[in-house]
Amino acid sequence: MKRFMRKIHKYLGLAPVVVFILVSVTGVLLIHKKSLGLNGVLVNVSGYGGVPSAVDAFDILLTDGGIAVAATKQGVYVYDAGTWKVAVPVPAKRLYVKDGTLYACAKDGLYASAEGKTWRRLFSGHEVKALLFNEGSLFIATSKGVYRSDKPEKGKWETVISFPRNAPDVRNLMYDGRQVVMAAKEGVFAAGKGGAILPEGLPVTKKQNGNTDLQKIITDLHTGEFFGRYFYLVMDAVAIGLVIVSLSGIYIWYLPKKRRTIKEEGRSERIS
Repeated sequence: MKRFMRKIHKYLGLAPVVVFILVSVTGVLLIHKKSLGLNGVLVNVSGYGGVPSAVDAFDILLTDGGIAVAATKQGVYVYDAGTWKVAVPVPAKRLYVKDGTLYACAKDGLYASAEGKTWRRLFSGHEVKALLFNEGSLFIATSKGVYRSDKPEKGKWETVISFPRNAPDVRNLMYDGRQVVMAAKEGVFAAGKGGAILPEGLPVTKKQNGNTDLQKIITDLHTGEFFGRYFYLVMDAVAIGLVIVSLSGIYIWYLPKKRRTIKEEGRSERIS
């Protein structure tokens, strides 16, 4: 009975190892998702997620020709002849119209269309988040920086600002007559000399109430951010330690088993 219980304990201990490693590795990736730029990486996993129950839409507008265009998580949709059709099969969040041309800010670049049905890509390589039209120039805010072009249809772009590793999540652009100003999740920033990013220093006001999204609290507890700015280092160490313990446990279990197999094979050879 004692030997049987040891076996149960051993195998029940081995079963969660894969889960421990999965939780540890994904936890580290979740902690550093912004610095690693994971939200900008597109991965095609066959069958993952299934068929969505509804389209996740961010923006919609009507063209001069009376065609409705929608930017969604599933791509750019066009309403034509009584039905919605996918015109650009890439996630998009923002739509703009300038001088009769449609622009779509997508996950893999910037797309343009004259009528909404056929689209061409003007910029590729980074997620485009916002546009600014100023005196014949087009400015685009991407996940890697801000770029400018006088002839975007020719694909010629020059860098205005290169974002650091922890890039701000830009939501809108403005030109105040002197410089480009960015509204981002992290605050308001201006483009300084040499491509520097200068915070505008908006005063922070205290919240009127202490209510916080429960999902944010759970996520911050998981990543360690709930306990302070640098507590994620502790969580990194715990995750790495858990992986080491899991792998060493497999090794400790496997090594004696392998030795017993070798001994049994040796005995069989001597007997024969």
